[in-house]
Amino acid sequence: MKQNYNRSIKLVCVTCGSDSSFSTDEQTGIITCKKCNRVYYGGKDELIELNQVLIDKELDVVKNEVKNDLVNDLNAILKKSGLKIK
Repeated sequence: MKQNYNRSIKLVCVTCGSDSSFSTDEQTGIITCKKCNRVYYGGKDELIELNQVLIDKELDVVKNEVKNDLVNDLNAILKKSGLKIK
């Protein structure tokens, strides 16, 4: 089984779709999209909340990878033990 299922998900601006043009005010935590100037007063938490669909999709991908890897590993173990798999 794979040991590392870590993922990085780029959060995107919900207004313009940019995924790399954010600036963060270190004192307030307010995030601003440099491309369209959309301001996220809730900071990172707001950006995460607004990107939840993307996060959920990636989580589904990882869940399927884990499931498939687990099934393949169990089948390999059973095959090595001499049990027949239907």
